[in-house]
Amino acid sequence: MNTNNAVYLSLTGKTIIPFCTHEGSGLSSTDSSIAEICTGADVLDGLEIRGSVAQNSQDEALTAVTDWLDKIEILDEN
Repeated sequence: MNTNNAVYLSLTGKTIIPFCTHEGSGLSSTDSSIAEICTGADVLDGLEIRGSVAQNSQDEALTAVTDWLDKIEILDEN
């Protein structure tokens, strides 16, 4: 890891929720890399959406995001 000009923060006890758009690679190994680097943090299941879906099928993207947020139990039901 390149540590030049890096800012170090303790993420112990914090929650990290990875998400991205892509055109074929998905999350790749991003979620596991985050978990490896951010020891002590709770890394939840990430979301990946094709960029073309996010741009051209916004209803589909909204459904995917909403379903994902329900799955990781991050939405407040109140």
